[in-house]
Amino acid sequence: MIDPVLNINADYLNLLKERKLRLTQVIDTHTHADHISAGLFLKEARGCEYVMYKEAPAQCVTIRVDAGEIFKINDLKFQILHTPGHTKDSMTLVTEDWMFTGDVLFLDDGEGGRDDLPGGEVRLNIWKAWRFSKIFLIFLMVYPAHDYGERKPSTLGRQKTINPHLRDRSKEEIQGRT
Repeated sequence: MIDPVLNINADYLNLLKERKLRLTQVIDTHTHADHISAGLFLKEARGCEYVMYKEAPAQCVTIRVDAGEIFKINDLKFQILHTPGHTKDSMTLVTEDWMFTGDVLFLDDGEGGRDDLPGGEVRLNIWKAWRFSKIFLIFLMVYPAHDYGERKPSTLGRQKTINPHLRDRSKEEIQGRT
């Protein structure tokens, strides 16, 4: 489970029970300042591992991952990217088909997570998201940590055409230095 929210933890437990699933890992893509993560709750309730980036301040994490690492869950492999900007410990998980972007990139005109929170770096979040659009294949499905309104996951290619966060700009332009 990626980026679970504490106030709906009963829904997670019900879903696991209904589908007869065993939760083995909970992954938080960053330290959440806008809601409380259900990571610790699920770790304790289900006896699973709790995964975060190596710089995450949370003491209850059982597995810490690093940039460039390949993290495996059964047959699924996640490439770990360190994507600070929203928070210092933000990471993006990339598989062959999907990107779990946390708060570095939202969908459509949602742009990306705030960069004025503790550990955020002004506009670096936008730079990281823009770099995704240059590095990764356009068919990757983008799954952010938040669902805003009626937006549905879409491909990185589609996001490149409609998301202002992915406009072609230099790092200096993004940081307001030109």
